Amino acid sequence: MKRSVRIHSEKTGNKAFLNLLPLLQGNAGLIFPIGDLKEVNEEVAEYKVL
Repeated sequence: MKRSVRIHSEKTGNKAFLNLLPLLQGNAGLIFPIGDLKEVNEEVAEYKVL
């Protein structure tokens, strides 16, 4: 995930995404939803591993 953020930041020139890097620890993923957040939350909850 960190590598993807770095590559995106380099391609777009948007350095703001680099602020996410210290927050990404362990097995993490990012979701950028377009639409209803309640539906996205329900879908993610189905696959959540504790």
